[in-house]
Amino acid sequence: MAGRARTKAQKAALKVKFLEELAKTGVPIAASTAAGVPWRTTYDWRDADPAFAEGWDRAIERSTQLLELEVVRRGRVGVKEPVYWRGEVVGDVTKYSDILLMFMLNGRRPEIYRGRRDDQDGSQNGQHVNIQGPINVLFQEVAPSQPLSLVPSRSMSSVDSDASSS
Repeated sequence: MAGRARTKAQKAALKVKFLEELAKTGVPIAASTAAGVPWRTTYDWRDADPAFAEGWDRAIERSTQLLELEVVRRGRVGVKEPVYWRGEVVGDVTKYSDILLMFMLNGRRPEIYRGRRDDQDGSQNGQHVNIQGPINVLFQEVAPSQPLSLVPSRSMSSVDSDASSS
């Protein structure tokens, strides 16, 4: 159909078919191939037709919801994979995807599920934490004569020479 004139009804039917496929796949080039329309034509339609552009956005949203359903299914129900022994399938095992669920939770509730980020200057979220004092107090209770230092007072080569001379 590429390159030939279409009636309004044919064009409308192709637009509907493309949007249906886009809702299934979320991939414009796959949807245009399935609908039998050159992918560039679909972008031209999008630029020229606000109603089609709105339908495109709704189709992408629908495909995203389908992806979310699949993420939840893989996390809760799992995916069966075959178990082989000596080249033969002897059963199956259900594998679950915790990581997909974590990505979903990170996106939906980042304040709870997103990990802390350490800033480049060594602080956490811009706040420096001094643990030297509490550690010294803790270890003074165990060995009060030796204050704990997190920074070695001697180089490793002097430690190695001490160990080899004993």
